[in-house]
Formats: sequence, structure tokens, C-alpha cells
Amino acid sequence: MNDIDIKSLKCEFIADYEFWLKTERKCDYNTTVKYLSNFKKIVNICIRNGWLDHDPSFGYKMTKREIERPFLTEDELNKLSAKTFLIDRVRHVRDIFIFCYYTRLAYVDVLQLTRAEIATGIDGEQWIYTSRQKTDTSTRISLLPSALDISER
Repeated sequence: MNDIDIKSLKCEFIADYEFWLKTERKCDYNTTVKYLSNFKKIVNICIRNGWLDHDPSFGYKMTKREIERPFLTEDELNKLSAKTFLIDRVRHVRDIFIFCYYTRLAYVDVLQLTRAEIATGIDGEQWIYTSRQKTDTSTRISLLPSALDISER
């Protein structure tokens, strides 16, 4: 359906929405939980504005499962670094990924990085002096030789 009256929301709708996400949209468990969490935020806005009297998902519990993601091995990282790509864009993406790996910066932080934020530290080595977007905290990161090579390219 294209639209639904907010006042007609029932717990059954939440269960049907979960089922639809898992079957039709092929969402994994944690992705489904994230969609339901976002839906609950909308419901809470409706309650605060007086558009709903109660939370139709009250008592409907779903919690994210902890996922253990393996780290890249040194061998995998070396293979990726040595891989020759014929397309400049793909080579550029690989370099950004490896730079993120060596600096522990998020992609958005690397995207916003400027030359002015790379400077020589008191130890004579190159450092990144920047502010992280997500946490809005200042950070200083020593540039490892591999990351420095990428930054020079």
C-alpha cells in the first residue's frame, strides 16, 4: 500500500512489517532491527505531537545481535595493496580504503582531509591533525609509511 493512517497502526502491523522486510526485501536480522528502530522513532514523534495515543510496538522487542567481523590479515592487505587495477577510479577507491586502514580514520574524515591538516610533528615525522566528524573530537595520527605514500599520490 502507498499510505496508511497513523492511527490505524497496531502491533500486528509491526510484525507484518518485520516479515515483509525479511522476506520481500531480503533484509538480514540486524538490518530489520535497524528499520524497526527507525520506525519506532517516527512513532515516538507522532506520540509527542499528539497524533498517536500509544505506541503500537509496545512490548515488541528486537535487539541487535553482536556480529564479529574478522580483521584483514596482513597477507590480505598486502594482496590488496599489490593488486593492479586498470581503472583509475577503482585504484583510487583501493587507495582510500588502505589509507583509512592505516590511519583508522573513517571514510568521511579522509574525504574532508586537506593538505593543511598534514604537518610535521615534534618528532620530525608527518602527522594528521584533524577533527573527526562523527565525534567532533580533535585527533592526531602518525602517518605510517604506507599511508604517507598514498597521501603523496
